[in-house]
Amino acid sequence: MKNIKSAHFNIKNLSCEINSNNVELLHNALHPVVIYGIDTSIIYVNPSFEEYSGFSLAEIGGMKAPYPFWTSETKYKSKDALISIFQKRHKKYEETYQRKNRSKMIVEMNFAPIIIDGEIKYIISNWIDVTERIQYHKALQDSEEFSANLLDYSPNPILVINSDTSIKYINNAFVDLTGFTKDTLIGQKAPYPWWLPETMQQNNDALLDVMNTGEWKEEKHVITRDDKCIWIEISTIAVGEQNTDKYFISNWVDITERKNAEANLVKLNDELRRLSAHLEHIRENERTHIAREIHDELGQALASLKMDVCWLAENLEGTPIPLKIVLSNMTKLIDVTVQKVKRLCLELRPRLLDDIGLAGTIEWLGEEFQKTAGIKCKVYCSIAENVLDSNKTSAIFRIFQAALANVYQHSNATRIRVSLRQRGKWIMLTVFDNGKGITIEQVSSPKSFGLLGMRERARFLGGDIEVKSNPGSGTKLIVKIPVNIGGEENV
Repeated sequence: MKNIKSAHFNIKNLSCEINSNNVELLHNALHPVVIYGIDTSIIYVNPSFEEYSGFSLAEIGGMKAPYPFWTSETKYKSKDALISIFQKRHKKYEETYQRKNRSKMIVEMNFAPIIIDGEIKYIISNWIDVTERIQYHKALQDSEEFSANLLDYSPNPILVINSDTSIKYINNAFVDLTGFTKDTLIGQKAPYPWWLPETMQQNNDALLDVMNTGEWKEEKHVITRDDKCIWIEISTIAVGEQNTDKYFISNWVDITERKNAEANLVKLNDELRRLSAHLEHIRENERTHIAREIHDELGQALASLKMDVCWLAENLEGTPIPLKIVLSNMTKLIDVTVQKVKRLCLELRPRLLDDIGLAGTIEWLGEEFQKTAGIKCKVYCSIAENVLDSNKTSAIFRIFQAALANVYQHSNATRIRVSLRQRGKWIMLTVFDNGKGITIEQVSSPKSFGLLGMRERARFLGGDIEVKSNPGSGTKLIVKIPVNIGGEENV
């Protein structure tokens, strides 16, 4: 309001002989207006004041401080504030007052002097009701304090960061887990002290992803204040819409024990695989030894026995017919036994693997399968010598044997196509049949012992097996085994 240069207030009739336009504005103002005299007496209140406070001009006009709308708790503070206002001319402050019905109201008061003939004659005050605003801010503060207390007592570590990566809040569980105190972390920006040096860039990229997407979940290796490495699972969400108001809440879960258990399980599985591979190596050596013993000792003994029986049959003149029949049956039995010895040697370890190598043995086994099973078998081999050690050679041979057995027992195939080739650092054995195929459920079934055995043999040696099939369209088995590198030996 502009300074009023001349004015005369008549308290009796509550009229004001000042600029009529200004008087009209005061009277019709939406906000409560109070005019005080220099002696703190109330000169004028407008209708909005009467409606707002319940006190009329007839009741409080001419009344000096303390006023009935001051509360007993604040009347001394309010009087000191009013005197200070008269001295400083301008003032703005908030205070809790009371209405005529004793209900509380919080008002924001703006004071300005009314100057007449160069002197301050009156003080005019404009009131604004801020009760709801103050109550809202108090409720918000109480809510924030409640949320902070709630987070503080959360069993899981909580981290809150602002959009500029500065740390807004951490709870007690976070301090307990990491060892970093609130004083050292609040306000600190990325990179954070729990980031490992070797994962600094990775963590920074992940933080940027969180801020872009607003949501993130990951498992991370972090370091505590006492240099202890732990695993945590972090779930992060964004709160707020505007960049300046947005912040990110991360819930941490210590999964160190779970990770250690997983690592121990992996280590145990690896040790079991190595033990199994070692036992398989021992079995292969034992099979080789037994096969050679049977072939060399028993095979030679049977060959000599057959020669003797044949000599007897040819040199015994006048031999009775029954004796000739016995000798003939003995010869046949020896032939059958020789075949059994050959089959037993083959099952233990074919000597062809040592004599003509893997490619020749695969081709020979394909031909034998075609003869015995009546299923056409085409074999294509193209690998260099000495690219596989004896363990890998035996494994591929055993896998091929098992694959042929599966085709014979389950596929109803009429032909098979086999290839053995080297592709870079891998030996690839492919067996394709035109049979009825196999379902995904059958491939992954724990009861598919043939496939399980083949897969385990391949994994022992760092390889893998893939099965491709559509019911009614045949099955393709792809075996990958790494070639020897630097004379490595898988035991």
